[in-house]
Amino acid sequence: FESYFSKLNRDIVIQSSKVEDTSKKVGCARENLLHVFKKRKVLEKLRERYEKEYKEHVLKMENKHFDEIAISKFYYRHKKKQIH
Repeated sequence: FESYFSKLNRDIVIQSSKVEDTSKKVGCARENLLHVFKKRKVLEKLRERYEKEYKEHVLKMENKHFDEIAISKFYYRHKKKQIH
């Protein structure tokens, strides 16, 4: 009868050890997950910033192109008037 309780105590110790190991693994996985979430947030911010910079650059280039077209039309009209 006493060996039954000894076996139960050993089983409890073994299971406690397994629970402790699993808790450590869960804690480590949680830390890794938090690290990944932080890294993802940083990457999203960078992507947003680069996207904003790209859109500003494209808009600037479009405006420059339209300005060049307007200047060309203006120059062409005045040159045409000078010829007549």
